[in-house]
Amino acid sequence: MEIIVAKSAGFCFGVKNALEKVNSLNKEKEVKTYGPIIHNKQVVEDLRQKGVTILDDLSNARKGSSVVIRSHGISKAEFKVLEEREVDIVDATCPFVKNIHRIVEKKCNENYKVVIIGDESHPEVKGISGWCNNAFIISKKEEVNNLKGGKLCVVAQTTFDREKWKEIICSIIGTSKEIVIFDTICSATDERQSEAREMSKLVNLMIVIGGKDSSNSRKLYDIANKTCENAIFIETEEELDLSLIKGCDKVGITAGASTPQYLIDRVIKKIKGLEVDINVEKQMEEISDEDFDMYFSKMENVHVGSRVKGTIIHVGNKEMYVDIGYKSDAVLEISQVPSVSENFENYFSKGEIIEADVVKLNNGEGNVLLSRVSIEKDNEIEKIRVYEKSGEEIEVKILEEIKGGYRASFNGFRVFMPSSLSGVKDSSEILNKKVKVNISEIKEDRKDIQLVVSRKEILEAEKENKIRETFDSLVEGKKISGTVKAIIEPGLFINIGDVDVFVPKAEVSWSRNLNIKDKYREGTRAEAVILRVDNENKKVSGSIKRLEKEPFENMLLKYKEEDIIPVKVLRFTDFGVFVEVVEGVDGLVHISKISKDRINRPEEALKIGQSVNAKIIKIDETTKKVELSIKDAN
Repeated sequence: MEIIVAKSAGFCFGVKNALEKVNSLNKEKEVKTYGPIIHNKQVVEDLRQKGVTILDDLSNARKGSSVVIRSHGISKAEFKVLEEREVDIVDATCPFVKNIHRIVEKKCNENYKVVIIGDESHPEVKGISGWCNNAFIISKKEEVNNLKGGKLCVVAQTTFDREKWKEIICSIIGTSKEIVIFDTICSATDERQSEAREMSKLVNLMIVIGGKDSSNSRKLYDIANKTCENAIFIETEEELDLSLIKGCDKVGITAGASTPQYLIDRVIKKIKGLEVDINVEKQMEEISDEDFDMYFSKMENVHVGSRVKGTIIHVGNKEMYVDIGYKSDAVLEISQVPSVSENFENYFSKGEIIEADVVKLNNGEGNVLLSRVSIEKDNEIEKIRVYEKSGEEIEVKILEEIKGGYRASFNGFRVFMPSSLSGVKDSSEILNKKVKVNISEIKEDRKDIQLVVSRKEILEAEKENKIRETFDSLVEGKKISGTVKAIIEPGLFINIGDVDVFVPKAEVSWSRNLNIKDKYREGTRAEAVILRVDNENKKVSGSIKRLEKEPFENMLLKYKEEDIIPVKVLRFTDFGVFVEVVEGVDGLVHISKISKDRINRPEEALKIGQSVNAKIIKIDETTKKVELSIKDAN
């Protein structure tokens, strides 16, 4: 019998990353996960036995406690609740899922209707929909008919069936004039589903191992069941009915992204146990002595350069011993594990399974010498590729300024950041400091890789967030203080961080004759009150003059009807003359009230700019008009 195991079977990067974070943190403090960290009962139970408990209700989160966000991610609202409760948040969201959060939030802010292709009851989909408003969730092409017009942004659950996704996308195209489609199905999911589809065509029995509540495991079974007549879905080796295997020439095995390797190994071991029993039964009469080579066949796979798995049998401070199924034990020294700087005992335990490369078959003391340098480097490179594809930020150390940019480092890898993508004009702002960047390109040679990185997208996103936060804080009537950024003919701009408030010329002063540059200079401080906020076009207008009392109110405090006051002639009309009562308030003197002598035009008795006395005849507080008489003042 031939057993074929899918290369992609088992933990994906996102699951590995989440479990590494939980296990690492659990060695230092008490840890809770918000919901099951992954969809696998056995793994969750293993964590529970190690002291990791599940937090089902956010209201039970205690201030200062450590809460790990599950790999499926959570909504923005849930994230905010954890922040408000002052919890130590450890975000183990899969980078691919995190990228979807960023996409839908950005497109929602750009007024796109977000369409999520996935299972609306799945935690990942619930989390994604929590980063946008009123997302439309569909899982089959028939539901596309419910879509209405408008700009559409389409994303997918990372574990969604690729073939179903294609069907739904074909149905969506044509429902709107503007559609942005993001293929967010994880590449590991693609590979796993494709491999299951092809493998199930070649075998007599297809075994899918995974949690019954695991969406991606269930989809693997559905795919295998379409092609292979005998497909079964099990969680552990205990559910495997060996009678199904008898008579099979080829057995295929695959597993979901949340299935640990040891469950896969146990299923294989159970099948092999059946095969050995059959061989013994058939050969018992012919063979009197057992073939001892069977017990040592694993030794053929142990040689310098081979990659082996073994069980830790002893953990010391600077070295550990591992049973790799060879004629002698293997030793792994701390210098050969880059991720551990001191004391193995803080990182590993007896009984754990570990993978390493064989460096020497005999270290001089009869033991095999192991190393994890290459494995950990490969793992880091795998993570880097995920960071590049998902757009997740990394933190690099800027070492020096060189021609064309900056030399930096990340986890031992060479990094180059072009000056044009650094976001700074003065190198002292980032030299010898750690900065967050995105990976633009990975350059490879035979022995190493170099990363080309950029801060441009991060700085732009930060600026957008600051602008959004500032706009969210601005309301009509709010007083603001800032710096005069520019003075133009129509008015001036006051800068408040990342937002410019425009003050029209008419709102600068109550005085009609003010030259703005006589009172304000670029770079000086100024205060204003918000008049209007246009969130859609990101525009804000304000007023400086409304911080003061309106001149008409000041005039009422100073004058009343029948008062004789000094006024200045401003302009003539056919029916009279306008005079300045106080700065910012004009009054009308009807032509019949200018002179006791009969005149045909105001110009016959008065001149522009002339100061005369006038008597206030009427003040209309409703229309804010003042009527005066010059002839009655003398």
